[in-house]
Amino acid sequence: MNIFKSRKVVLAGLFSLGMISISVAKDGNNEGGFGLKGGVGFSTLSFGEPKEVESFNFKNNKNTWKVGGMLGVTYEKRFGDHFALDIEALLANKGVKRQSTYSILGKEGKLTMKGNLFTIDLPVSAKFYLGDNFNLYAGPYFSYILGGAAKIENVFDGKKQSKESNNWYGDDYKDVNGELPMNRFDLGANIGLEFVTNGGFGVGARFQKGFLDLSNNDYKGTLTESDGLIMGDKKFVSNTGFQVYALFRF
Repeated sequence: MNIFKSRKVVLAGLFSLGMISISVAKDGNNEGGFGLKGGVGFSTLSFGEPKEVESFNFKNNKNTWKVGGMLGVTYEKRFGDHFALDIEALLANKGVKRQSTYSILGKEGKLTMKGNLFTIDLPVSAKFYLGDNFNLYAGPYFSYILGGAAKIENVFDGKKQSKESNNWYGDDYKDVNGELPMNRFDLGANIGLEFVTNGGFGVGARFQKGFLDLSNNDYKGTLTESDGLIMGDKKFVSNTGFQVYALFRF
């Protein structure tokens, strides 16, 4: 199943789960229950900074924030007036924007890469309510990466070229031992805050930090900057992000 078919299957599953939540919802939206959540994320990855790859001499490498979306369902269980447990299932777009300048054969070039990771995230959060509507929360998230690719723009000697890489998790990137350049699983933590009205509408924001190295140190391939990745430099590659979102609780 390719990355686009996988996304369609996940979206269909999330939609179905949302419809189920409507059928079992209870009155009293400030008492927890099922909900829908969607928003915008700003993410980056801590790729290494290569100095030389093949005949390219890289300099001024810079990783910046990339904008992506997130959408899914949530279920909150209240325990008294001040505590709650919240479980989410989200489809998210993460990744990184990377800009590099380089020289080759005495000429200068500039690469701009937008790397996309398509993930299924399962955050589990403990919430502390200050009154009926405002809460602070923290907890772990578990993430499975469906696929990833990069959109690359190269300007060299005044000429512009653009291309899109293949799926980083596809057969094209497997090495002789069948290893892929990046791992599929991520584990990290969220910390955030929310405001939810008695009618069930709410807004929230959170910081997200991955704890695992996404790079596969067993990978023996030869990816370069033009593939949208720099691997094999033994750098610890982790996810960092911010998310702002709206929610509706049934």
